[in-house]
Amino acid sequence: MPRLPPIPKSVSQALNAAFIQLETDIAPQDWEAGKSETIEDVRKAALDIERQLAARGCLRNMRRLEPLLSGMEHYGMVMGTLCNGTPFLPWIWAPIAFILRMASEYVEAFEKIMEGYSRIASSLRRFTLLICPSVPNNFASNPVFQESLAAFYSDILQFHKHAYRFLKRKASWGRFERRFNHIFSDLEYHGNMIDKVASVLSTIDTQNMWQEMREWKEESLKCLGQIDAHEKEQNRQNYEDITSWLKYDESEQREIIDSISNEAKRYPETCSWFTQHPTSKSWLKPNADAPMLCLQGIPGSGKSCICARTVDFLVARKVHVIHYFCSYSYTSTLNYEQILRSLLMQLISRSCDIVKHVHDKYTTALRSLRTTALEKLLRDVFKLSAQESGNTEYIWIVIDGLGECQPETQARITKLLCHITSRTSLPGSTVYKALLSFQSTPPSLRRLKKEHIIFLSEERINLDKSIQQYAQFRLGSFSERLSQLDLSGQEIEELAQNIAVKSSGMFLYARLVLDYLGSNIFHSSDEVKTSLSQLPQELTDFYRKLVTGILHGQGPRSVGRIRCLLGWVAYQKRPLRRLELMSALTFSEYDPEGERYAREYILDVCGPLLEEKKDTSVVFIHSSVKNFLESAENRLEITEMSIMAEHCSATLACLLSG
Repeated sequence: MPRLPPIPKSVSQALNAAFIQLETDIAPQDWEAGKSETIEDVRKAALDIERQLAARGCLRNMRRLEPLLSGMEHYGMVMGTLCNGTPFLPWIWAPIAFILRMASEYVEAFEKIMEGYSRIASSLRRFTLLICPSVPNNFASNPVFQESLAAFYSDILQFHKHAYRFLKRKASWGRFERRFNHIFSDLEYHGNMIDKVASVLSTIDTQNMWQEMREWKEESLKCLGQIDAHEKEQNRQNYEDITSWLKYDESEQREIIDSISNEAKRYPETCSWFTQHPTSKSWLKPNADAPMLCLQGIPGSGKSCICARTVDFLVARKVHVIHYFCSYSYTSTLNYEQILRSLLMQLISRSCDIVKHVHDKYTTALRSLRTTALEKLLRDVFKLSAQESGNTEYIWIVIDGLGECQPETQARITKLLCHITSRTSLPGSTVYKALLSFQSTPPSLRRLKKEHIIFLSEERINLDKSIQQYAQFRLGSFSERLSQLDLSGQEIEELAQNIAVKSSGMFLYARLVLDYLGSNIFHSSDEVKTSLSQLPQELTDFYRKLVTGILHGQGPRSVGRIRCLLGWVAYQKRPLRRLELMSALTFSEYDPEGERYAREYILDVCGPLLEEKKDTSVVFIHSSVKNFLESAENRLEITEMSIMAEHCSATLACLLSG
């Protein structure tokens, strides 16, 4: 028996690509069931489905499938040579069984799928003639014929793939109709090409057909590209509509994350211990274990930087991560609905199908969202996202600073995330894992096992090492000044170590110490060491020392202006830019008869407590500064009531000034 020539590489690649694309979308349990499926198994499955539908009183005439199965049977005989030694062949018919089982739950979807399979059956009829003895089969090794067979295979698997997506994601038919029409157009063309090869075998004609098919393939790819472009543009427009409908602005989150990330990246090794910690390593693994992780620590212990570096770590691993950072500097970020909106938009952006679903089902039906409706929508999107892929996926959620929110907000967010992360994960579904940072564990998480909580108070060794590294980085920035004091490298290292010990696991305290050492004038190394040893041990005492230094030698008028500045920073709704802050100070003591403008050097006077960002916005060095200024231990007597009254007066003065 003559040996058939080898199969062209392009044909093998086309078959393999179609097979892999289908495998990527099918859930593992369905894929396993389909591996050994035969045509007879599909026939039996169709009869079972028909009996089930009859029992429910909605008979659907499954005999319409017979022309399809008959055509696939003959097509499989022709494809035997191309699929020899591969697992490709059964997937021509195997998906039909589980696709129809899924479709049987939805009458309209079932009819759409059956209509599609009927159109495929029409294209497959020609294969009942190709294997007849009366028809010569010397075209079996013809490259054009083989290319067309491979294209048929690819189109059939593409239909299975998109039909499976259509049902699995409960999407609208319009979302997939263009793709299905493109598949049917391809099938029709390649069917005609097979007919030509079967009837015309001259070399010249075959070469012409080869060229014709190449041109068609290019045109088909171009058409597919246009479909993709249209879908992307439609998705972009839908996403913008949803953003507008939700009234969501991500600029504040972007500013907070950039600020924290930039700080963390300047001292990269200071948070590296966290991803190596046994508890966090378990949480970072792509499995269903340890779905919830809490990070608990006092103010200034570096929780925000740890969360930011964890997000960067996950992004670098190219996994799905959504995040939210609460900040006292932006009061809107502490709002419950704002947190929901951010999580919602990040989830939606992962999938065109979810964007389409939310746009069609919600934006056109609801003009605005109340809190309960927003919660329901978020749960719906979490559920949809869990069904998105045929394979098991993992999404990590990181929320920092939740302790700065109201107790009710903390309770509602933790309850929501506990519900989402505790859902039983099925094969092929999405697993959610959450990291939350708090100053103290809220009552809603008291039942969480202690092995799922990292207490920074118990990580002194890791924190001391990290703070020592941070101190060495910072001391290096004024190394020239230290060298003039004859401090050796070993002494500088000891200085960093002493700062770490004195900080007691608090990065904020270390920062204040280093700011103090960097801004004071010393004449000897002994003065540096003595000053360090004499600094207050407690953060509150340190703040008191800084405020005393700021107020030292200031008259009553200057003290009032300092109080006014700190009051504006403490109760601003968003961080004010330098010029905005100067304007606010000017109108706070507005004199219509004169021209008294606030001077910017007041920011330098209050510098130990303030930080100016890249965008010139002015904030406290830490949220604990505001807490100290509101406390009875502070000489400035700053209270929200008195400061807000002053803000009202300044606003009226601004309006009256014209």
